[in-house]
Amino acid sequence: MLKKSRSKIKMFFLTMDGFPMGCLSSAIEPLRVTNEIIGYELFEWSLVSENQVPTKSSAKVSFDNDLDLEKISDGDFLFILSAPTSKFKNPGRANATIRRLFKSGIAIGAFSGGIFPLAKSGIMEGIQCSVHWCYEHVFRSQFLNVRHSNSVIAVDKNRYTASGAGAVFDLMLTIIEKELGSVLMTEVACWFQHPYIRTSEITQRKPLQDTDETTHSLPKQVQNAIKVFSENIEITLQVSDVANNIGISSRHLERLFQKYTSQSPLQYYRNIRLNHARHLVLNTNNSLISIAMDTGFSSSSALHLHYKRKYGSAPTKDRKRQNEFRVTQNLAVPSAI
Repeated sequence: MLKKSRSKIKMFFLTMDGFPMGCLSSAIEPLRVTNEIIGYELFEWSLVSENQVPTKSSAKVSFDNDLDLEKISDGDFLFILSAPTSKFKNPGRANATIRRLFKSGIAIGAFSGGIFPLAKSGIMEGIQCSVHWCYEHVFRSQFLNVRHSNSVIAVDKNRYTASGAGAVFDLMLTIIEKELGSVLMTEVACWFQHPYIRTSEITQRKPLQDTDETTHSLPKQVQNAIKVFSENIEITLQVSDVANNIGISSRHLERLFQKYTSQSPLQYYRNIRLNHARHLVLNTNNSLISIAMDTGFSSSSALHLHYKRKYGSAPTKDRKRQNEFRVTQNLAVPSAI
């Protein structure tokens, strides 16, 4: 039986230059289909920008917007879509508007890189949010008071966040289920052949280094070891300590890693630290010695040696290339997720 909802649910999508177009489609399409199934327009949506000017997506497609952010007077949801590098032309005024809308009862959210301007708005302190694994290291260093999560989606105290375009679809299904029930939500999912509906309890899949697998395909003991490695980036642990932590012998852990990753635990651990270091090289202005210390390397020269061996380029050269691509100082990479 269809659960009855209110007469209208108004959603606003705040687009900023460089926003991922896939996120917008993943948000609007399930709402459109829901309206079609139930036979009336329960969900209404509008595109919004800071000054009602057209915005260009990460795919270089331009979008006209229906409304100026400051002209929003009432509604139910406001979602921010942007690249992590996106900035408001007048951040003080825009952030004040976001805070005003939130205080008025409008739920606020963000998709993919939109979590960065959302976190800067001042309404996310102490709040759990979903951050795409590509951005987690940079986000964590910039927003110490925001509780970031590796869940695909997060809902916390009227804040709604999704890590990427696929996760946006799941977040919309969550809202549809809340308003209309699980039967209708399942039908919407099936329209799109979306067979597995993910909740906030589901964590993001990450690629397994140098393979076509994901970490979810690994034995639990290897997953647990990788989790310990990932939580201890600054201070390098002994492999024996990690093995003891997860309840197996060092030799057994060595065998498991060789079998399932073709690397030793130490090599895999170093690659995790190098991956973190590369994010910091490309996405911050931190000095190389600071990055080395933050990623468990004894010196900048040690970082330089391992970095160049893995990525084929020195960290300083990588940073210069990335800055030329962005034409700005080092900031989080533009989102196309």
